[in-house]
Amino acid sequence: MDDQFKRNFERAIVCQFDGKAPPNVKQDAINYCNELKQRNDIWQIALTFLMEPSTRDEVRFWCFGALSHVFNERSQILSDQDKLTIRTALLHWLVTFISENTLAYVKNKYCETLIHLFKLDYPHSWPSFFKDILSILQNNPNETMIDMYLRVLETIDSFFVARYIDRSDIEHKRAVEIKDAMRDDCIPQIVSTFYTILIAKHPSLTNSCLRTMANYIDWIDINLVTTDQFVQILFQFLSEPEFRTSACDCLSVLVNKGMNKEDKLKLITSLQLPQLLSTTKIDSESEPDFAEAISKLTNEMATQLLEIWTECVKEQNSILLNASYQLLQQLLPFIYSLFADKDDQVSSTISAFLNDYILTVKKHSNLFQTDNTMIQQFEVILNTIKNKGQFTEDFNFNPKDQDEYEAGFLEYRKELVVLFKNVGTIAPDMVKQFVKSYLTQVLSNIQGLKFSEIELALSLFYYTGEIFPNEAFKPVTKENNTQNYFGPLVALVISSNISSYPHSHIQLMYFEIISRYCNHVFIMPDEAIGSVLQSFVDERGIRHTNPQIQSRAKYLLLQFVRPLKDRLHTFVEQLFNFVKDMLVVKLPTPQDFAEKDFGEDRLFLYETIGSLVASQQVPSEVRVKILQQIFNPMNTDIEEILSKQLYTRDTPELPIYTKHLSNIVNVAGQLSKGFDNKGPVKVYLNDALEFFKFFLNYVMKIHSVLPSNRDIQVKVVFYYHRMIALLNEEVLEIIPNTLAQLFQVANSIYQIRDIVQLLNQLIQKFKEKTFNIVNEMFGPVLQKLFQLINNGNYDQTQINASEETREMADLHKMFFLFIQTVVSNGAKQVLVSDKNQFMFNSVTDALIKGCKHKSVHHVNLALSCLIHYVTAFSGQYGEQLDQYLCSNIMTEVFSIILSNEFDITEGSSYNIIKDVITLQSTFVAKCGNYFLNYMANQFLPNVIHLNNQEIQLYCSALQQINDKQKNGLEGFKQMFNQFLLTKKSSNNKQ
Repeated sequence: MDDQFKRNFERAIVCQFDGKAPPNVKQDAINYCNELKQRNDIWQIALTFLMEPSTRDEVRFWCFGALSHVFNERSQILSDQDKLTIRTALLHWLVTFISENTLAYVKNKYCETLIHLFKLDYPHSWPSFFKDILSILQNNPNETMIDMYLRVLETIDSFFVARYIDRSDIEHKRAVEIKDAMRDDCIPQIVSTFYTILIAKHPSLTNSCLRTMANYIDWIDINLVTTDQFVQILFQFLSEPEFRTSACDCLSVLVNKGMNKEDKLKLITSLQLPQLLSTTKIDSESEPDFAEAISKLTNEMATQLLEIWTECVKEQNSILLNASYQLLQQLLPFIYSLFADKDDQVSSTISAFLNDYILTVKKHSNLFQTDNTMIQQFEVILNTIKNKGQFTEDFNFNPKDQDEYEAGFLEYRKELVVLFKNVGTIAPDMVKQFVKSYLTQVLSNIQGLKFSEIELALSLFYYTGEIFPNEAFKPVTKENNTQNYFGPLVALVISSNISSYPHSHIQLMYFEIISRYCNHVFIMPDEAIGSVLQSFVDERGIRHTNPQIQSRAKYLLLQFVRPLKDRLHTFVEQLFNFVKDMLVVKLPTPQDFAEKDFGEDRLFLYETIGSLVASQQVPSEVRVKILQQIFNPMNTDIEEILSKQLYTRDTPELPIYTKHLSNIVNVAGQLSKGFDNKGPVKVYLNDALEFFKFFLNYVMKIHSVLPSNRDIQVKVVFYYHRMIALLNEEVLEIIPNTLAQLFQVANSIYQIRDIVQLLNQLIQKFKEKTFNIVNEMFGPVLQKLFQLINNGNYDQTQINASEETREMADLHKMFFLFIQTVVSNGAKQVLVSDKNQFMFNSVTDALIKGCKHKSVHHVNLALSCLIHYVTAFSGQYGEQLDQYLCSNIMTEVFSIILSNEFDITEGSSYNIIKDVITLQSTFVAKCGNYFLNYMANQFLPNVIHLNNQEIQLYCSALQQINDKQKNGLEGFKQMFNQFLLTKKSSNNKQ
């Protein structure tokens, strides 16, 4: 190795670490070094540079990395003598070159390299590894060597023990071998060195040693670290600020170490931790890390004690039950003090246990005495929630702009809410009284309180409804309102004028409460209801300066109005006049396109108005007047755009007029959602329906003019769906033209999917009355559908499946649902009509082929559809059809479940097997003896190749499959599952 090579070598390595080096020069250096790594003598080159005192740190780092690369990737080039040479050199380097000035990244790289060699050779080729390391430590007991020793142990832990590292099966096996060897070889000596280091009390080394020891406690014999001397020094450290956090972490690992409950309880008792912690003073402001560590330790111990208690309840072990309960009760006061700590992280750590504790108390209420002590505990929890759950005055409620603290506090507050609701399930009267008192107090002194107190009181009242849903959300009348808890408090919220409080989140909580408890508003006087509606529609609600409040208020207004529409009939015109300026569908602007904001939240207002005018209490002339004011401007805009062909002025970037048409159609559809579409259309709504039927003509014109526009199609189809839902049988006279128009331009997957969805909705609502429509569309639609899904020849289960493939999969699923809808809703004659019977075999084959699909969901859908298919057609159209269905379906279905690819032990296979059983049950019910004879004489002997005894057993169970008195279905299931296991085992042997 000449001087020129050394210079080039060093320059190349240093260049890689040089942030200012030109990219091309740096890449050349990387390539050069990578080529060097492939040389068989690279380990010798690396050792040469490492043994030179003048070698730069960057070069040392690279050389250690090169050695690690050889150990990991090319160890076969090393002879035993080579590894001995390297081993000797590395240990020599540790003694000779390590100093207090050695940079940390070089130290860590050295440790990694040493442990890579350790991984290769320990314990078989290098059984003296720990003896060698401990000998070096004994001969050089200085701080630098102790630091390196601890780094070596930490590296061993991260390589072979640390749970956050993912390991392959081979790596896991090697890690177990190494840990087992260490337990036999050196662990007691290592633990002894821990104690020696700890009693020296060097600040940085002591904490490093405690952290390392915590990692090892998890997998070594616990008796080694629970001796009196170790416990004494750990407890001593708890009173020393320098070491108390690390000592606390050690104790947490001790408490959490896996062992049986007897040993765990013995450990906690011997450590006297509950007594020790109850006297520990913490200050999270001056020592936040220690406070978090103490909270973690307390949570771990309390959780362990609660788990022991729960297990003892099941086992009726009264001795351990009482012991764990007493320890837990000793710990609870300290737990509550941590829960109430100023530091949210400290409080949050303990809140998880408190939730588990409350749920345990609820589950085993017969074993817990709800005495004064427990009542006081619940009061502590509620008061802590009251103090800890408040937002800061400058809290940012916009999720897009929240910092880490704000996002974290929201998560913490969710924990508090869960705890609050859990307490409410155990102590309902206490929680009711607490919320009532808190809310009353706050609302009586709004001006003198911070917004955070008001907000929390409102929020707790809001969540109280989730604790008592029956009382909170049931219909309220004057007769059943006398003992109602929520009604008076809702009235108090309304009368308090809290909706005018100058903080947007308070206003939002007001609307959330009014919307949630709207049933209690039903019996209030008109004056109160009027004030609520006014708050919704003015600057406090939908006209708020905050867009978030605006949008949410529009949605909540709908939630408020929808169940109260009959009570609000006298306010309809007044409310409409308040919002009608917001109901004008305006031509979108370039800014709307730039921001992609087309006022979608206004759609809630249209549905709100639709709900109000749909009330039977609203006079017809009022309903007509309002709908005229909504529809007439929209109709005028449509006529102008279509007659003047203004849409031709649109550009791909700014399709202003096309978008305007789309928005108008969407608005009309949304307006119709306010009308109740359950059951027959109410006669009193005929005046309103005329508007929607008239508007349908415009919708058809829009689609005929812009048939290929995706946005238009989506809104048009939405409107068609709404009309099918809203209108009576008269829609059957209108819909054929719309379907024909849609089909005429249907060349894509989404267009055919839209048609199939419309047909599904029609069939489900009008059943056999849709025969003529479906009969006309069935063949052409399915022929095009088969083409678009490539007859099912695609695989959307691949991770890199294209969007088109995924759309194919969705359309394929839609096909299964469509056929199932047809045959299950009185329209099955379509498949055997003169017009469509030519499609019967194609449809059957497509269903059967679906059972072979790579997607389990598709297979389930196909089998479900086949069950309905067999129900519809078997045993009714002659033996020839029965033979076709039996032979084709059974042959294909069994070939799937008996194939090597079908794993009967997988959870996803359960439903498939269940459906195959149901399919056979259906065949027996519909075809009777024909199917039984077919199975016994043809299918089972010739296709499945069963012997006579097996056939007799199978058919005997199959014959009784539908006999409920003999529990035939359950008997067949057991036989069939055993049949599958036997056949699978037999196939595997072959």
